[in-house]
Amino acid sequence: MVVIAPDLSLVWANVAAEALFGLNRAACVAMNVTELLHPEDLTLAGHAFATVPGKAVGTPLEVRVATGDGWRLVEIVGRWVPQIGPSGSIVATMRDVTDRRRWDIASGSDEQLRRLVDHADVITFLVDVYGNVSSHSPALTRRLGHDPEVIQGRPLADVVAVNHRTELARIFADFARRHDDGVIHRETIEVELLSARRTEPVPYELTIVDLHDDPIVCGYVVTAHDVSRLRAVRRALEHQAMHDELTELANRRLLMQQLDLWHQSNVTYALAYIDIDRFKAVNDLFGHDSGDCVLRSLAGRFVDSMDRYRGAIVARLSGDEFVVAAPVDEETAELGCATILTVITEVFDHPIYLSAGPINVTASIGGTSTDGQEPVAEVLARADAAMYMRKRESRGGPPMTLVDNRVRRELAEELVGAIDRGEIVVHYQPIVDLLTREVDGVEALVRWNHPSRGLLAPGAFLSIAQDIGLDTEIDRYVLRTAANAVARRIAEYGRDFRLTVNISAPHLVDVTTPDYVAGVLNASGLTPHLLWLEITEHAVLQRSGIGPSTITVTAFERLDEIGVRLAIDDFGTGFSSLSSLMNYPINMVKIDQSFVNGLPDDRRCVAMVESLLTLGKRMSIVAVAEGIETPEQLNELVDLGCRLGQGFLLGRPGPDLPGGVQSTPLRVLRSLS
Repeated sequence: MVVIAPDLSLVWANVAAEALFGLNRAACVAMNVTELLHPEDLTLAGHAFATVPGKAVGTPLEVRVATGDGWRLVEIVGRWVPQIGPSGSIVATMRDVTDRRRWDIASGSDEQLRRLVDHADVITFLVDVYGNVSSHSPALTRRLGHDPEVIQGRPLADVVAVNHRTELARIFADFARRHDDGVIHRETIEVELLSARRTEPVPYELTIVDLHDDPIVCGYVVTAHDVSRLRAVRRALEHQAMHDELTELANRRLLMQQLDLWHQSNVTYALAYIDIDRFKAVNDLFGHDSGDCVLRSLAGRFVDSMDRYRGAIVARLSGDEFVVAAPVDEETAELGCATILTVITEVFDHPIYLSAGPINVTASIGGTSTDGQEPVAEVLARADAAMYMRKRESRGGPPMTLVDNRVRRELAEELVGAIDRGEIVVHYQPIVDLLTREVDGVEALVRWNHPSRGLLAPGAFLSIAQDIGLDTEIDRYVLRTAANAVARRIAEYGRDFRLTVNISAPHLVDVTTPDYVAGVLNASGLTPHLLWLEITEHAVLQRSGIGPSTITVTAFERLDEIGVRLAIDDFGTGFSSLSSLMNYPINMVKIDQSFVNGLPDDRRCVAMVESLLTLGKRMSIVAVAEGIETPEQLNELVDLGCRLGQGFLLGRPGPDLPGGVQSTPLRVLRSLS
């Protein structure tokens, strides 16, 4: 028994208190209760003591107190006695319950708690100050297969994989050093180790709580969680963060990490930058599932082709762009780069088989090599520039230089938002009745009124628009603008006026295009049969042995149902001309300028134009001669029976719609009359 003053100082203690604390009575009386209580129990005891004066008997409280044998668990019951001391005191009885609580745990007196521990998947260990297992939960046997009798009393390290035992020993040694300073440390440490299952190691996360000062435990509580599934999820997330989902190739992040490592180690390597030619058309014509199939097939081929190169990496940077890089011999780096480019080129020698049939895919490939001294960004930019040079050459353009590539990149950046800024404009070139000189209609042509480069023709930017996916947006802008302008002209002049608008292949096979065209016609008030959608002959893609694209046929049929007319531009320059007339509802053909240029002297051109005009009449298809630039060409076309034409002689493209009659040279007029 002890008497505690309001300031929590001890004013009296009996003989049993002396024995518990290991102090004589004089030493006890000179102490404060806070010096005897465990630091973690001070708050709880303070609140309990504060409630004692308001009760007949205080609520029993179990706390840890410092004794001659270390920390012991005692039960305290206090009663307020106002007669003791100047203002009253607490008379407290204290009973050591340490052994009783140990017995309760050992005997499993709390059946519900015992069953919970027994059936939990988490393995629980009680470990003494020497690191030996005092007791453990049944999950040890279920999860790791160890015999309980063998583990009992043995070091905890016995259930940890051999190569992780040093780490566990270090943790317990750190705990021991902290105990030596005599200050209480209640610390929790988490560490991931491999546990020694009897069949194979398993990753476990161990949570070690230092309860060395707890009178019941007098050691450590260790809980072990199986983190196999967590590790698998972590590996999957790491793989996902570093790899392309569709192809399973490395992504840009992993590629840059690898190239940075090579750069830091001065590794000489070769790098190939690959861009699939016209891949957007593959998606548009065959569907995105087929496009994905093409990408996966190519990815597998790239990986197989690089098997011979140790340490090579194949990455997909974006939709249809890939990079292949591999270390090469420093002395023959250029030869190594050339060899890799050859290997990659051979990937495209064989067709890719889709559900619809085989298709041939081509690519533009640029390569470079480096000794590892250059920044990775510069190496990639150089290979990218080389790739664009190849792409331009493959399209029949003049050889591209690094300056051209820089300009192209600048234009691509500036083209984004050009419509919103009002820079994309529509010019109109008249289509003239060659006999009456009346303007039968116009062809709407897109121009880019660039703020610093001036008025740019389509050839300067449409291929860039295709590369960055803006071609359909530009097509639709031109269609809206021209339809509104022509509808206003018809209302003003009171007579029909034909409008032809160019449309790209991807836009043509877009399933939303027919509905969009119908919406434009409805909004502008333009009569459907006055709108002629123009596509180049090359855009009407055929697949050998398969026939016309189902998507293309469907789009043409829906547009035909609306009443919109369809025209083929540059007719006669490709291999699919006649089959196009057979397979699609074509209403107009435009005789290519290459045939008109030879008139009237080149008899082959005369024969070709005459044949095309005859074919058009027989099939009830309107024929328009393009590129008329001289009176002689005009006279010959009239003699051959061509009724409609366009060209600089008849009118250049301009921002305003032309008037009703075009002026032509007098000698032509005399011929026409």
